[in-house]
Amino acid sequence: MSNSKFFSIAASTRRTIVFGSGLPILIVLLLAACSQSGGDKQQADAFLPGTAADGLVRSEQVRVFKGLKLSEYLADGAEIYLKHDFVQLVTAQYSGDGIEVTADVFQFRSAQNALELYNTIRPPDSAPAPLGHDGHTDPGRIVFIKDRYLVRISGEDDSQATIDAIMAVASAIDDAL
Repeated sequence: MSNSKFFSIAASTRRTIVFGSGLPILIVLLLAACSQSGGDKQQADAFLPGTAADGLVRSEQVRVFKGLKLSEYLADGAEIYLKHDFVQLVTAQYSGDGIEVTADVFQFRSAQNALELYNTIRPPDSAPAPLGHDGHTDPGRIVFIKDRYLVRISGEDDSQATIDAIMAVASAIDDAL
């Protein structure tokens, strides 16, 4: 066998091996990419009910941020969540009757991680909220924890209509979790 034939066979074998071993990886990546939006929809339905009291409806655009991607949503402050074994954030808008509120459900590896973060971020002078295992209110916002989830519902202002909408969404999420 001449050297040129050997190199030709070796080169074609190498291409086949690389292509052959890369194909299953490519297929897995494509399947994961195609199924991700369906998985995000299922997570949204589990964490964020489609409707809440007072005619509030969840937007179709639900965003999911996993791991280090949290910094795309929280420009400042993602580090503290990541230090507490943050897994993912599922977030969406609820709107109705001219009111819009944002619902954020942060998932952690354990309930202990969620509780530790909650105790770190809770302002000392906040009012208690009767949601989850523990909760508090700030002007225009409710934050509570339940199991391994930290939930934050916020509105654009602190009008009574917005506060009622925040409470309706928070109650619906508390029931869903």
